[in-house]
Amino acid sequence: MNQVLTAYGDVEDALTDLHAFSDEVGTQREAVGASQNYLRLAHVQYRQGLVDYLTVIDAERTLLANQLSLAQAVNLHMAASVHLIKALGGGWDSEASPPVALQ
Repeated sequence: MNQVLTAYGDVEDALTDLHAFSDEVGTQREAVGASQNYLRLAHVQYRQGLVDYLTVIDAERTLLANQLSLAQAVNLHMAASVHLIKALGGGWDSEASPPVALQ
């Protein structure tokens, strides 16, 4: 009986983590989109002589930082997916599924 409760708790924890990381991935995708818009705006303003090039560099830095955060969030989401599969009693066969490209 104790093992069943432990297994149930593991599944519940994995589902909670998966949901939280899914939300984080969504938030980070929005941040990347906003950073891309900021970079486009900075380029336009620079070409029009309204801002100096440091503004463009700052926009690029912001975009790169947000892209890194997104990659880390996706990594945590994938790890949570694997944890859920393991908690549900599933195994992992690396030859059964080909690698998937991120978009």
